[in-house]
Amino acid sequence: MDRRLRKTRTALIDAFARLVADHDLGAISVQQICETADVARSSFYAHFNNKRELVTAVFGALEETLVEQSDPAYPGRFGFLPGLLAHIENRKGEGRARSRLLLQPDMLDEFRRFVLALVARALKSAEGEPEPTLLAFVGGGVLASIQSWLDGGCRQSPELLARDIEIITSHICPR
Repeated sequence: MDRRLRKTRTALIDAFARLVADHDLGAISVQQICETADVARSSFYAHFNNKRELVTAVFGALEETLVEQSDPAYPGRFGFLPGLLAHIENRKGEGRARSRLLLQPDMLDEFRRFVLALVARALKSAEGEPEPTLLAFVGGGVLASIQSWLDGGCRQSPELLARDIEIITSHICPR
């Protein structure tokens, strides 16, 4: 991708991330995103057909970052968890309501797909893709744990939550 196009795309993603921190997804307009990014509306549509595609791109960028930053020496199967939970914790530090935006209906579907993709990558073995039932069960458990943590049901640190998820899932899908 051309450097200017990449810069515009990054500006749109960053602008959206700033806006979604303070507003419900449905309350954010394409025009607001463009104004915040300081780009023309036509530039938005050159990169994305709609806000849903932008949300997908935001989670895609985060997934790449988490995979790149995963510590190869991490003892568990889900090396993405410490980074993901730290990312959420940083947002929680700016206000629990900001992180709870992930639980909005519009965002939750995409967050669910995002978490399942990370879990699928972690469960992938030499034999191939994980069984769909195993992926649904383990991915659903990881997602429910994160949701409970966001809602305040789990008052653990990100490190302890990651450890507990690893312990529980190690009984279900040992290496």
